[in-house]
Amino acid sequence: MGKSNQILISISRKYGSGGHDIGKKLSEMLGIDFIDRNMLDGMSEEFGIDIDLLRKYDEKVVNPLAYRTVQAMNTSITNNPTKMIAHAQHEYIIRQAKAGKSFVLIGRAGDEILKDYPYLVRFFITGELDYRIRRIMERREMSEKDAKAAIRRHDRSRRMYHDTYSEGHWGDADNYEMILSSSLLGVDRSAQVLYDYLKLRDII
Repeated sequence: MGKSNQILISISRKYGSGGHDIGKKLSEMLGIDFIDRNMLDGMSEEFGIDIDLLRKYDEKVVNPLAYRTVQAMNTSITNNPTKMIAHAQHEYIIRQAKAGKSFVLIGRAGDEILKDYPYLVRFFITGELDYRIRRIMERREMSEKDAKAAIRRHDRSRRMYHDTYSEGHWGDADNYEMILSSSLLGVDRSAQVLYDYLKLRDII
């Protein structure tokens, strides 16, 4: 496979692993866009959706029994705000890809919604639990107990979101090209490993 004019990278990550920072660093090394929660500003302007509503339901899944989906003609109509926001996000991301833009995407089931693009590279960032706990304690100024609870809560939420919109399973090795533990390498060297992998793949 030769080098492409378009580079699409999807990064899924466990909470506290530094996956967000690794993705940001990688985008800087590649000189391409970085898409995370920052997409909400563009979506708010493009779709006319209130920014606070976008932030409230960003990468979230709620009880489906609380909302209804109605099939009308050839389309589905739902009053579930998390589904509406997720579909708007996916549409926004796909349009960026169709426009030929290169970017690193954090979360949002990117490995699924961009799977039809031949130059998509899918990474999963994990880390030893003790490392993740320490990192969250330092960055969020949390107690160990609260950091553990936050990890359980966020990892569960990310798994639910991903698996709701993906045929594959969050964290399943078959769903990614590389699963990397950041515990020993840290952010910068982990980003370098991903960068070197892209070179070996002849993508850059």
